Amino acid sequence: MKFSPVSLTVFQTLGSPQLASLSPRKFCYSMLPKVSRSFVLGTLLLRGKLKDCVVIGYILCRMADTIEDDLQLSASMKTKFLTLFLSELEGSSLNSKTFVSLGSILSGESSHVVLFQHAGKVGSFFNSLPSEQKQIVYQCVQEMVLGMIKFIEKYPSGIRLNTMKEYSEYCYYVAGTVGKMLTALWEKNCPFLSDKQKILMKKYAEKFGEALQCVNILKDVVWDMRMENSIYIPQELLLQHNSEQSLLLDPNFRLKNTAAIKQLIELTRSDLNDALCYIIQIPLFHPFVRFFCIFPFLMAVATLRELVDAGERILDDKKIKLSRDETKKILLKSFLASFSNHYLKKIKYSLDQALIVKS
Repeated sequence: MKFSPVSLTVFQTLGSPQLASLSPRKFCYSMLPKVSRSFVLGTLLLRGKLKDCVVIGYILCRMADTIEDDLQLSASMKTKFLTLFLSELEGSSLNSKTFVSLGSILSGESSHVVLFQHAGKVGSFFNSLPSEQKQIVYQCVQEMVLGMIKFIEKYPSGIRLNTMKEYSEYCYYVAGTVGKMLTALWEKNCPFLSDKQKILMKKYAEKFGEALQCVNILKDVVWDMRMENSIYIPQELLLQHNSEQSLLLDPNFRLKNTAAIKQLIELTRSDLNDALCYIIQIPLFHPFVRFFCIFPFLMAVATLRELVDAGERILDDKKIKLSRDETKKILLKSFLASFSNHYLKKIKYSLDQALIVKS
């Protein structure tokens, strides 16, 4: 595969002076691999304006997430800046002094903070999108941000999801919305999609995004609690197992807490089945769109298998993740599955069998 010059820039390490000299488009492309792992390769394989839309869509969602997760900002400040984010984005600009000043206030990862230091470039790139596709991206970001604000205001001292209903609602806002955005973009840019496939993709779009999010929640239980002051394992679920959120990392309650998490694993497995139904609707004539979806999907299925195998170790400080060798194998299998639904189902089945045996 031969990449264009703008695509190759993402593999370079650029400092702030170099970033400042880049065009808005090249800046966003250069930042993508620094703020994304699962989607960067798949994004680079996309074509034309579709690729631009996915790149800016991801970066805007990352910026919203960075504000939401910042430990130094008060709940009122988060709400203020998220509201400003939407207001400026609606006006096709992110270059007000107030918004750019976030680059010196935020305490998150440096690569994420850089997006705010050069927010004007992000806004300019967003403004360059075709109007119809620009609106698709904005609607996704708007719904996501309004959902974030809702939970920030409900849990100003740190998110503590109370019920399974809240768990589903939160996953929808931060990930289901992305599934809807991608589906709308595929519909506009994939001419081989039939009307029936469009209907089925819309049916499963939210579950595609939510399934990947749920796996991330399950593998980051300890990290989220210790580093981001957030607990996404619902209190309602823990109470059913005679535990509670304040005891989530208590060694004496590991067995009970693991049992509660196992219920979420089963729910996630069901969501991944829906995600598979989503992917197989994408025509084989669009292999790069398929790869974009298949690689993170198979990574999520394999990660869920590791979480089942980990048992109580899911509550250890050490993160559970796939080895480099397995990641490489999944990468190759994802590419091959982009050209065959039969092969995709076969891979998913083999991973499921391992998961079932271990559970």
